[in-house]
Amino acid sequence: HVQPDLPNRYFPSTNGNSQFETHRQFCAVQPELSCKIMVFLKRTGVATCLVVGLFTSALSCSNFYLNNKYKISVRTMDLGTPIDFVVVTSPKGSKLDGRPNATAPMSTTIGFVGMAPSVAGITAAGMITAGMNEAGVSCDEQTLVNTQYAAKTGTARDLEASYFCQWVLGTASSAADVKEALLNGTTVVIKDLITSDQHWAVRDGTGASIVVEYTNGDVSVYDDGNDDGETGFGIMTNEPQWPWHVENVKHYMWKQKMARSATVIPGNFYPDERFLRIHLLREGLPAADSYEAAMMQAVHVLNSVTVPMGSQMGTDSGAGEGQGDHTLFGAIYDHANKIMFFRSVTNQNLQRLALADLSLAIGDAAMTLPVTGNSLPWSVNAVPALQPLKLA
Repeated sequence: HVQPDLPNRYFPSTNGNSQFETHRQFCAVQPELSCKIMVFLKRTGVATCLVVGLFTSALSCSNFYLNNKYKISVRTMDLGTPIDFVVVTSPKGSKLDGRPNATAPMSTTIGFVGMAPSVAGITAAGMITAGMNEAGVSCDEQTLVNTQYAAKTGTARDLEASYFCQWVLGTASSAADVKEALLNGTTVVIKDLITSDQHWAVRDGTGASIVVEYTNGDVSVYDDGNDDGETGFGIMTNEPQWPWHVENVKHYMWKQKMARSATVIPGNFYPDERFLRIHLLREGLPAADSYEAAMMQAVHVLNSVTVPMGSQMGTDSGAGEGQGDHTLFGAIYDHANKIMFFRSVTNQNLQRLALADLSLAIGDAAMTLPVTGNSLPWSVNAVPALQPLKLA
């Protein structure tokens, strides 16, 4: 589970702590975790084992933008491995990670809120997998098997893939900002010792979206205008590469135009079926006549790609993933009003995080909240809303 030739910087000294034989001794880990790497961290002088759950073929997630004026997008986080996530806030001026060759510390210029993995109470706060910033930009990390990142330049332009969303949310005011930085080479995403194969969706409050993928060592930045396939459909799932899915929807639309067409709504949780199901259900929605209606439409489509816990059929789980992929949390982004809603596998109530209500100024303390196992209400008492019955 752990590469034996990891550099010493990932295994800091234990300062003689008898708990470890040497500073390179491995922590015990459950075999079913199938981890890419274990990172040893110091806490008050004692090395602690943090298992970072970024697994090949494990982040089998769905992501889409709604077709209305309310600028709402949605994502799921699907994993087949027991790992917790926490909400973390990142005020302006927070440290930016993942630049191994930076000559000076780098800091965020925009505050954000996001989801980060946590194991045994230790949070990898820089490894944001989902989130939104004060400019209304969202970033979501999802698995793309057979990703091949760019070659290292050995300069400050290198960005470790685990920290892609932290960089986006902490610095970008639009999807266009991210596209420009990737295409002009000022940021080059490289493989690190933690991340597995990933691609990313970046969306903003103008309705613009990009999908970022690395194949054969080259970056591809696709505009996803949610424009009925002219550039894309405002949807991203997992493998194969994003352009394949766009063409697959177009092929389905071609079938629908044939005489005596016989097509179905796909019902499994494989990436191609989730992508197509989102498209079909979203296209069938009526025009949202209010913000509340738009939010409920987002929830309905979210429900259609939410994988229940347990051993569900038709997921893209791989070996060593326990009971298989299921949805650990879902997030809904209101890009116009800069609000992130979330719900978890153990609490399906929508929880609201308005960025305007968060303390994100320079010098503010970062805050955290477990996504599961928190004290947020899972139901609402409806009794006070009851009214006397008016008899005829």
